Amino acid sequence: HSFLKISGDGRENGLSYFTNLDESFFAPVKSLFGYGTGYYIVQPYSKMLNNYVYDEKRSIWEFKLVLNEEEKSALKQKIWKLHGKKDSYKFITHNCNNAIENLLGIVNPEFISKRKKPYITPVEYAQYLYSAGKIQEINYRPAYNSKGKITLKNILEAKKTARLAILGGKLNGKSSVYFEFSPVYQDMRSTGDAYPAEMETKLLYLKLRKRQGRGISISDYALIRLKAIRDISTYFNLGYEEDYLSAATGIGAGVVRMLPAGEGGFSAYFLPIAGIRHGTGYIEGEFGFISRIGSLFKTGISASAGTDYHSAKAFLSISLDRNVDFLAEYEGRYAGNGDRIGMKGISSDNFNSIKAGVSFFF
Repeated sequence: HSFLKISGDGRENGLSYFTNLDESFFAPVKSLFGYGTGYYIVQPYSKMLNNYVYDEKRSIWEFKLVLNEEEKSALKQKIWKLHGKKDSYKFITHNCNNAIENLLGIVNPEFISKRKKPYITPVEYAQYLYSAGKIQEINYRPAYNSKGKITLKNILEAKKTARLAILGGKLNGKSSVYFEFSPVYQDMRSTGDAYPAEMETKLLYLKLRKRQGRGISISDYALIRLKAIRDISTYFNLGYEEDYLSAATGIGAGVVRMLPAGEGGFSAYFLPIAGIRHGTGYIEGEFGFISRIGSLFKTGISASAGTDYHSAKAFLSISLDRNVDFLAEYEGRYAGNGDRIGMKGISSDNFNSIKAGVSFFF
């Protein structure tokens, strides 16, 4: 999330642009396509700090912007005109970060990022402002649950958020090649991410598969996929898996133990999930463990038991460059209750896939 901190006359306030994702189960999807409602709000900065750092246990980066007095005055006048304004909120092209960038761009075009993508995330915008010399000072406020030990993930060194991956391997003994793409992508398997907690965000995620002796098919597609591992862990997914509708939601518990910057840490979680896949309803419990060494190596394992099938997964990621990862992963699915796994082109009591390749972030 991006917002403006405004200080003066002994007071500090925060200007934020947001949408209400608590309105309905499909609110995230509505916002993805621009049917969400965006609101501007000004509130005491102390209240925002309490909400982020204590209630939600999220850390805050503060960047002092390079603005002269004339620009500050123009920005103040523009903010006054936003009183009571509402418009369409879009996750990708008109979100909290776009609103702040547009405000700053009105007073100085140098605050508009030079990008080829139709969107920019809060982390990428902070990286742009830093590289463009529009930041004077940087301050970090750690989350309350760090209990005195500061965990610092340098967001200025985080990977870009669009991803293209090429992976090759075996699927039930037959050679397969996978192509994965997502314009907004944050994966728990990626090294060099921006967040102390484990986070997963995939918007318009697409995975294509070329199997030996077969053509190219859609292996996985997600309109939106969200996952967060923290004290209260959450999961949301809407898309297709193997040409079948897949929709699921879940909430569980997690533990995150990050070590000081550069040393690593580990996370463990349990997520009860309910949803629809392959045309039928299901419930399952997923348990996972993720470990990292600094921002260079990351590994994890997970297992789930469901009413349709059980699964086991494992991965290893190695940072080859700031925006390049080597990724190796295994996935096994095992039919439960005598059922067969309903995946197009695969008629079997089990499913085993092992693959490795390279992820490019841009």
